[in-house]
Amino acid sequence: MKRIIVIAINMAVCTVGISILLFAILLLAGIRPYVVLSGSMEPVIRTGSLCFVYRRADYEDICTGDIIAFHVQGGNLVTHRVIAVTEEGLETKGDANELSDGITTTERNFEGKTLFCIPGLGYFSRFCRTGRGRAVMLFLLAGVFLVEILESTGGKQNNRRKKKENEEKI
Repeated sequence: MKRIIVIAINMAVCTVGISILLFAILLLAGIRPYVVLSGSMEPVIRTGSLCFVYRRADYEDICTGDIIAFHVQGGNLVTHRVIAVTEEGLETKGDANELSDGITTTERNFEGKTLFCIPGLGYFSRFCRTGRGRAVMLFLLAGVFLVEILESTGGKQNNRRKKKENEEKI
């Protein structure tokens, strides 16, 4: 049972480490994650999804049908589909909405092109940003280190005990 716990903890640590590395690579590539807070793009993008937006996308290359992220008045970020490209800018609409946003997205408020989304991961991301989420993550990290320390010192004590028993047999 103890071995299973150690294996599970090691797998969790590796998963977290790989995730951090992947996020770092994405950030360096100009791809930033954003949490979807509303259902305006359902069923294509569900509420609570974590969407990855390519911030270096050329505004001029955006076409009808592309899903983009843009800032609205107040600084909030919106992820909607482009329904028309006009001289004034990009006209957008949420897939679940009947009418267009009534806002023209220009190069000034354009954030980037949405590449992909992972459903549900946004809830976890938002939780990790709260005080409670940070406390839970810190507690889990401390637990992992504690188990690793106990495992390594326990292993050394077992080796010493076995060595002593073998010496007594001789």
